[in-house]
Amino acid sequence: MKRFLYNLNLLVLIAVATGCSPYSGKYNDNVDQDGNPFRSVMIGEQEWMETNLQTSHFRNGDEITQAQNAKEWYAAYVKKIPVWCWVDFNKQKESKGKIYNYYAVADPRGLAPVGWKIPTVKDYQINISTRYWSGDYSGIQEHKSTEGWIWSCNGSNSSGFNAFPCGFCTKAGKFQIDQCAFFWTASSTVNKDYPKASKSPDAYYIEMHSCDCSDYSTAPKGEGMSVRCLKN
Repeated sequence: MKRFLYNLNLLVLIAVATGCSPYSGKYNDNVDQDGNPFRSVMIGEQEWMETNLQTSHFRNGDEITQAQNAKEWYAAYVKKIPVWCWVDFNKQKESKGKIYNYYAVADPRGLAPVGWKIPTVKDYQINISTRYWSGDYSGIQEHKSTEGWIWSCNGSNSSGFNAFPCGFCTKAGKFQIDQCAFFWTASSTVNKDYPKASKSPDAYYIEMHSCDCSDYSTAPKGEGMSVRCLKN
């Protein structure tokens, strides 16, 4: 019993030291173009989606093709067409939101709901930490979900951002999940705003890793990642 109380007190001390109190602020209720409800939270002066985007239509009502397996996902990459899928092509994981390729993100018909936008790398850098492999335990823990991360590296979600480690899908349709959260941004190497990986003709994403580090880099537009939107 004494050992149990000691461990409990230790966990409490760690939580206090790292700011590990779960989000207790206000949620705003919204709906996307499919009528899917989603919540949003204020982080600083920015209003962010609290969950990953789940729409299967563009803002103008056009349907986005669903890839139901790796073969269909790869075919979309070859044809350079917008596509989405469930995490690991498994509909049982739909609560984690959909995975999109960059062709869907950048489509002029608009992936974000009305009044929202796909954030740039710079948008993320205002309040969502993007320190490069800093090793700072509290660096992104406040933005990570309280469950789902491997190596017992769950976050505190004290900011309310609630990043879940859905991982990513390669252009060939292979998934890597549970270790990282990947989010597409509206930034591409075309505008050359960001020097990192500037030789790559791809698009930028934000990565949150289980070891509580974060970074931005580029990936082929045929890969699949989660999407979070930012209020205009």
